[in-house]
Amino acid sequence: MSSKVTAHLDHSPYAWLLAPSTLVVVALISLVGLAFWSPLFDLDEGAFSEATREMLASGNWVSTYLNGVPRYDKPILIYWFQAVSATLFGINSFAFRLPSLLAAGLWLLVIYRFVKEFFNTRAAALTVWIMVTTTLVSVMAKAATADALLNLLLTTTFFQIYRFWSQTCAAQEGGQALNSWPALAIIGGLMGLGFLTKGPVAVVLPLATALAAMTWRRDIKIWLLACLHPASWLTFLVVIIPWHIAVYLDQGWDFFRGFYLGHNLERFSSTMESHGGNPAYYLLLLPFLLLPYTRQAVKLLPQLRTLSWRAPEPITLYFGFWFLITFTIFSFSQTQLPHYLLYGLVPVFIAMAVQWSKSAESVNRWDLVIAFISAVLICALPLALKPLADKAEGYDSATAALGWAAFASHYWLVALALLLAAVIVLSRNAHSSARLLILAGLVVAASNFVLMPTIVAGQQQPVYELASIARTLAPEQRLVAYKVNMPSFSVYSRRVVPRDDPQPGDTIFLRIDKLAGLQQAFPQAQLQLIAQSGGIALYRWEY
Repeated sequence: MSSKVTAHLDHSPYAWLLAPSTLVVVALISLVGLAFWSPLFDLDEGAFSEATREMLASGNWVSTYLNGVPRYDKPILIYWFQAVSATLFGINSFAFRLPSLLAAGLWLLVIYRFVKEFFNTRAAALTVWIMVTTTLVSVMAKAATADALLNLLLTTTFFQIYRFWSQTCAAQEGGQALNSWPALAIIGGLMGLGFLTKGPVAVVLPLATALAAMTWRRDIKIWLLACLHPASWLTFLVVIIPWHIAVYLDQGWDFFRGFYLGHNLERFSSTMESHGGNPAYYLLLLPFLLLPYTRQAVKLLPQLRTLSWRAPEPITLYFGFWFLITFTIFSFSQTQLPHYLLYGLVPVFIAMAVQWSKSAESVNRWDLVIAFISAVLICALPLALKPLADKAEGYDSATAALGWAAFASHYWLVALALLLAAVIVLSRNAHSSARLLILAGLVVAASNFVLMPTIVAGQQQPVYELASIARTLAPEQRLVAYKVNMPSFSVYSRRVVPRDDPQPGDTIFLRIDKLAGLQQAFPQAQLQLIAQSGGIALYRWEY
């Protein structure tokens, strides 16, 4: 960065924005938000947490079950971390989300240290600020799923591979011998842990990226050395084999068929759970995922011209392939979710920060306007709940009505305060980079403290309330979920709640728009309402 830019920023009254203490505070606000007090979201958070609860209840720490049915979605590592946390802190959202929050914090620390090592401290601070003020990062960091842990392990693997590559090249240029064992053992171990977190993706993405970048730089021998070296495979196999043996002894081949064939090959080759699969999906979604920094990302496009046979900078090449390979693989996958792209966005965040740190003119008024509009839209989204509650029917109407009631009672004050702050920041004649950072912080604050709690009030608070009632039922009282998939109900009721047809004497958990179908399917049923909250209800089928 030029001395002129550095001096301009260092003497700005907003220089404190990039101070380590400020970064820690902003990261805590963004990553934690109201996570420790909000009920778990369905479907994914509820499924992971209930599988962990059943692991603790059964004492089986090898195989996972969801409402009594084997769950083959993911390997075991995140469940172990959640189980340890729940053992220490109890069955609650705090315990189930804590491993993800800790992993997200370490993820940011790893990224900060890498960018500081290979670029500079200011770029490292900007990278962290950009990430924690991006809504996708903020949401996934606190989700009680495997993704925060995978992001940590996957990113660390990418960084360690690049360090090994650069150190090997430096040793070769200096005519020195490099002891590859420690570095490759670490890489193999990280891939093994990533594999135990989410499967082959933890190996495929970094190896494919390294192969492409090293081949382009005519360093294919280094890639082959790393792949064929015994240290890589020994640590990888030592990490993954014990659990694979244990799960085979517990379930036979069922897990291998369910996970490797079902939740890996089928996710790529066929659409699962209605997620996907359009090749243009991520291309259209990417500008929104990067808000409010979309224009900063667009400015990176000219750098793609450096990816030529003229041998660009290794780190630029490596970052480019990291993003492009991830983007391409998931674009052609038939199962697509927004957070999948986060596996390849770290190099984009870093590249934006590095470019931003080099130029005082990198931010203009359009960047500020985009950030301001983003804040306005997030704060205004709950206003759509009132007309939805009036026009929709059944579950949707009741859910929207609860969300609107929560927003109208007090969250509108938070929204108004954030919007007022955004207007003040936009109107001030201060350093544009500082104003963009502050506006981005207001955007993620609006997501955490206005939009998310409003959604929770309408969608998840009723589940928690009814589950608390269900918890008082006698242990022998059968409880079933009828045509509803909300596993967080099982977590909070602390019971296995199978998705099954009800029988006389059962307590039935269902959405209110499924009641007519239940009565039509079982006309002989004498149903008594136990409790209703929002769009869900508990009924008892009387004998």
